[in-house]
Amino acid sequence: MGRRILVAALLTLEALSSYGADSNTVAKVIYVGTYGDGRLFVALDAQINEPGCVNSRFDVSAGHPQIKTWLAVALTAAASAKTVVVRTNGCFGVLPTMTQTTDSWFYLQPN
Repeated sequence: MGRRILVAALLTLEALSSYGADSNTVAKVIYVGTYGDGRLFVALDAQINEPGCVNSRFDVSAGHPQIKTWLAVALTAAASAKTVVVRTNGCFGVLPTMTQTTDSWFYLQPN
């Protein structure tokens, strides 16, 4: 019985560890833009360690309610060479992405 509990606990921890990026990514914005379908893309000078889609760029679907805010943050960071902090949560194809939860964020790093 104890062995089953241990195995179940380990499997639960494994599942939880694969949920969302393992930490905040602190980086500079290299470039930012949108596709014709309205999807936002932001390339960084650091890798985002999102399980299943590790990349140095993240995309946000066109229907995300924060897309205009995040576009403004990315453009401000690129124009001013400010550092950003990003936490993705999931994959958009092969690229990290943001969800509509408090598990993902993107902001200018305070001085």
